Amino acid sequence: MKEGVWGMGIFDGFKRKKMTQDIMSRPEIQEMKRQTAEDNREIEFLQNADRQYETDNDIEKRIAAYESILKKGTRWNSFNFHLSLVSMYVKTERNNEAWGHLNFISMQFPGEYETQKIRHEQFKILKKEKNYLNALRTLSVYHVLYTNTPKGSIFDVEKFIKEGKTTAKGLGLSDDQFRALANRLNYSAHKYPNKEKDVIAIYDSFAKEQGLV
Repeated sequence: MKEGVWGMGIFDGFKRKKMTQDIMSRPEIQEMKRQTAEDNREIEFLQNADRQYETDNDIEKRIAAYESILKKGTRWNSFNFHLSLVSMYVKTERNNEAWGHLNFISMQFPGEYETQKIRHEQFKILKKEKNYLNALRTLSVYHVLYTNTPKGSIFDVEKFIKEGKTTAKGLGLSDDQFRALANRLNYSAHKYPNKEKDVIAIYDSFAKEQGLV
């Protein structure tokens, strides 16, 4: 009796192994494995480019490596690598390319988390170019949308003021005027689930009141 049960167990084991082999040999499974391997190679290629940059400090070589992978699009979540490429463009004074790439990734990653990250990068470019009106608008969007992310939950008035202080001064706003904008954004962020268009409307109304437009 025991021998029969033992023999049946071996047979069941072979049967399960054969079923697994059949499943793994299916074309769609093989294609999935191929794509995963290719994705891993792309990630490793970019990581190697980062390590090489630490050695030779050749940013143009690193940019070229990133572009060869990211410009064609990826199946895996490459969002943070895209932001690194944007930073490299800005570091090498290629602001137009940085802006264009931010527009490109905004279409690839339309989520609210990604949008607020993109707006923050755009703010830094606009500030660098002394386009203070649009820079402060974009910073307003970033800080309000950040409250909707898992790390956010509250609009940090003091952080907003600290980050936007130079930009506000570039617009000729007094400390009291700038704080009034911060308080208005704070009130709206706590009372309503704000979308980007809502923040822009609040900012544009403020800018008009202050004679900035």
